[in-house]
Amino acid sequence: MFSGILMAVADIRSEFIMTDLIPVFFGIVLSFIIFRFWVPFALRKVQIAFYTDDGIYEVHRITETFKQSRKLLGEDGAIFGVMQYRMAVTGLMILAGEIAFQPEEYSLYVLVLIMFLLAIPVLISPVSSLIGQFTKTLSSRKADLIDYKKNRRILIIVVTIMMFALSLGFWVYLTRTLNLTPEESRAWTLVLFLFPSILVYGRVMGSSWNGLVQQKWKRAKGQASALNPHPPRFFARLLALFILVNIILMPITALNGVSSYLYDIYLNEFLPEDLFVHSAQSLLVYPEIETMSLSQKGGLIGYVSIELFSQVPDVYVAKFLSQLTVLFLILNVTIIGLAFVYEMVRMQFIGLGTIGGIGGVVIADGRALRAESSHRGLLVSFCFSAFTGYTVLMLVMAIFGRFPDVLPNAQMCTDNLDSIVGDFSPKGRGTSLHAEACGVLDPLVVEQLTFAINAAGQALFIPFWFISLPKWFKMKRAIFDLSAIEDRGGPIIIEDKREMAKLLSRTKPGEDALSLLKSDRLSDLVSVLKRLDRSDSSRDRELHARTEMLFAASRGDWQRAEDYAVNLLAQKEGDDLMCRKLLAAAALANRDLLEARIRLDDLPVDEAESDQLRWVASLFAMKGKLRKFEVDEMLQLTPGGRRLEDLVSRFPMLMAWPSNKPRIDNIVDRRGLLGDVARLRLSGRSEDALAKIREVQTMMPDMLGARWFVAEALCLIDLGNIDDAMKIHRELSKSESEDPYVAGLCEVLRTLGQEASHLVDRRMDGLIEVTVATDSKKMSRLEWSRIVNNMPTNAVAALKLGRRGQDEALASNAWITMGPALKKNMWPVVRGAFAVSNALFICMILAGSLVIYMEGALGIPLVIGAIGLWARAGNKRQVVRHRDMPLCRDYSSRLRSKRAMVKYNDLPVGTHLILSGIIIPIGEIPIDLGYPLWVDPLVGKRDKWLPGLNLGRGSNKKRKKKLEESLGGESSGIEGRGQVSKSTILSMINKNHVKKRQKYDGIKNMSSSVIQAKGNEMVFESSENDDRRIGGPRRPSSRGPTKRTPPPGFKKKSRIGDNDSIFY
Repeated sequence: MFSGILMAVADIRSEFIMTDLIPVFFGIVLSFIIFRFWVPFALRKVQIAFYTDDGIYEVHRITETFKQSRKLLGEDGAIFGVMQYRMAVTGLMILAGEIAFQPEEYSLYVLVLIMFLLAIPVLISPVSSLIGQFTKTLSSRKADLIDYKKNRRILIIVVTIMMFALSLGFWVYLTRTLNLTPEESRAWTLVLFLFPSILVYGRVMGSSWNGLVQQKWKRAKGQASALNPHPPRFFARLLALFILVNIILMPITALNGVSSYLYDIYLNEFLPEDLFVHSAQSLLVYPEIETMSLSQKGGLIGYVSIELFSQVPDVYVAKFLSQLTVLFLILNVTIIGLAFVYEMVRMQFIGLGTIGGIGGVVIADGRALRAESSHRGLLVSFCFSAFTGYTVLMLVMAIFGRFPDVLPNAQMCTDNLDSIVGDFSPKGRGTSLHAEACGVLDPLVVEQLTFAINAAGQALFIPFWFISLPKWFKMKRAIFDLSAIEDRGGPIIIEDKREMAKLLSRTKPGEDALSLLKSDRLSDLVSVLKRLDRSDSSRDRELHARTEMLFAASRGDWQRAEDYAVNLLAQKEGDDLMCRKLLAAAALANRDLLEARIRLDDLPVDEAESDQLRWVASLFAMKGKLRKFEVDEMLQLTPGGRRLEDLVSRFPMLMAWPSNKPRIDNIVDRRGLLGDVARLRLSGRSEDALAKIREVQTMMPDMLGARWFVAEALCLIDLGNIDDAMKIHRELSKSESEDPYVAGLCEVLRTLGQEASHLVDRRMDGLIEVTVATDSKKMSRLEWSRIVNNMPTNAVAALKLGRRGQDEALASNAWITMGPALKKNMWPVVRGAFAVSNALFICMILAGSLVIYMEGALGIPLVIGAIGLWARAGNKRQVVRHRDMPLCRDYSSRLRSKRAMVKYNDLPVGTHLILSGIIIPIGEIPIDLGYPLWVDPLVGKRDKWLPGLNLGRGSNKKRKKKLEESLGGESSGIEGRGQVSKSTILSMINKNHVKKRQKYDGIKNMSSSVIQAKGNEMVFESSENDDRRIGGPRRPSSRGPTKRTPPPGFKKKSRIGDNDSIFY
């Protein structure tokens, strides 16, 4: 196939002399300089881009200085790939030193060192490439990262063994079955072994071609680009132009290389022999080309260049130009990878292969890369390890192929190593390991390997480049916001109160998005979010994402909330406490305790909201580290702590209303009270629920959101007063038409057959409140199952799945079953882990014991198997998850057997609009985490998680009776906002915890979503600048005077305090 002239090779000397250390010292020093200065310099200003909206990709910088570049190289997980690249560069530098100092003779020991340093990256590169391509993309879920690292260790071992076994089998097949020469067998075996690296290279370069051309063209013109954020200087523009030329010519050189290789091995038999015959002038200048193959000449382009350069008068210049052209054609696809592997790192971080191409390799999502340093480390490791082996081998083979005088003698290498290692080298089938290693240096192997790997890489580049071409214009239209960080500027801290007052005075009422969410003015909030969504400002995008995140979480749309949290965490460079709290809450809502444990470890200790999340996690966990959390007495005094302790204490009796007078002076208390109203409706006490609602409306006529009036309408529907409910909705639709709960009430009335002009069809708006209330007969079970996964705390949505969703409903909010359970006296007492099917396992153990007694040792496996199954059944029941949890499935089966399992059609209409479970605050916004079945103070030793509640030991009936006596029944009345001094509060706390009081004073009042004031008061500069109105929007049932009057239980205050909203 390939025929060439006899090549001269360099000798190998087995004697060691001190001068042999000169190339080694030279290579080590040079590689140290490269990694100390050049690599960090090349990795400066690495950026990440992730999609925000309408074709806008927000760009964030990962590295800015040398220190940050070195930190990126030292990230967790990056060292594996960086060390491979370092070994390869050190080996190349030692090889360069050996060639520079003594090119005609190699030292055997230095050659072995070079082969070792180059062989390790070459052998590991295919394994890393294969694992990186076929493992799933890492998301922001940290538990996935832990699983990935565990599986990666196993995969490395399995894939390495598999690839070596496959390569060995392929080598045997080539030598024994096809009877190929040893040189051809070695070359094709190496090609097969390196195929994963060649594939990943073709995928990355082919899919990134559009983006590389466009971004390098910008840089060559002197403009900033997504890969390089600052306008370049003259040298940088020249370098960008050089890379641009290489990139543009890549498809041409790839087609040239593949076609010439196909011609040499196959097409030459069908085409005329004189097709590529050179002219007499060319043969006169280049006599050696007469015996060369088309690939050795550089393909069709090389053939044309030889004919062209042969016309140059100076023979030496002509030969130099021809050699340079051939070398460029061979190394075109490779030179980008090795010399500019840093560009590959930039491409992978910025995501050019996914934005402007098809088929690229994605290790981790862009948002996850920005938020988590461990993900960045894995990507760096992949970039260095996957590309290094292929490109290094290609570079070395190309140099040896074009300059055979510096190629070590393969036979001398084998003979010298044979005299040293002797019988220690593994042997088989007439050869040995060291003979095969040195055999790679054979000129024919080098020649075969060079053109085969080159053609394979170019052949894999072409299809991915071709299918990515249609995305050229999408890449062209993509907007990279390079100034996102500068525009956002972070939160503004204003110490001057007059300056803050002046800034706030320019803000119109209702335009502060987070304040609207805190005050439950959701209709105004939706209008503000729509305006923010149309803004191009980075600061507005951040405010929009933060508010949407909390808004979605407060409504139970956890998938949407989690997406916004990951997006915002990426925008904030992974440093945003509120986002990390919400991700921990999302893990708890999804009943993913492994992820919750990892997320909670990232939160600060002795911080009110973080500790409440840990308290909830300790209740949700059935075993493990999370159960060890000890509740601080200060934590009990927070609104979330009070509600949590009260709700857990009431659950064993299914008590619908609190035993102590509930408070309404905090948004968390008011949200929990709405859940208690829903529980009254579930237990068939809609009259009591309506009375409680109206009592609260009397006490706080101007501070209630539309949800309270929606609850009033639902109670009226239960009592048959649909006309009154219609009147409430008519009034709400005038001022609160954008409120999602008002839209949910509208759909409830429509499903009841009501028709009116204010009952507008909102089913196409994508609101979960409307979706759950809608008749879902037209929706498939699979589609509805996805909705249930997105709303893991919505028990009503789970019940719409029918019998299959009953266990999910119990995992979401077990209070949903209280109506039928009270009628059938089915109290939610969860059995212990070893209480189910114990009789079967005991019978198996007795049977095994009987077999041992009768037959001896034959019964031992039966006893061991029974004990193992018994333990497995107990462990299986302690597994916590949202879907198909064994404990919930067992309890739902028990409820069905007693006809006490609630069905969707048996629920009061609109239950999903007000029902809640455990409420915790995040950024002062009440978030519902549901109430899973197994959170029961009567199960196990849970007394320590409810401080002050000591039920002692004994049967469940005795403990339940003691718990019922301690609660003392439902309370009457509602406690308003009273004046409580700090001394009174501290008198309720153990003196040992007084030092912690400032950490649990509550969340600091935020006067704006992006403005945090230092201080407790706000004084306007003048009354003319204050255009804020006192009091919120008037509600349908609030017909009092415009001037706000204090409700019963409240005292007038002469000034605005910490607990008052600036809008009321």
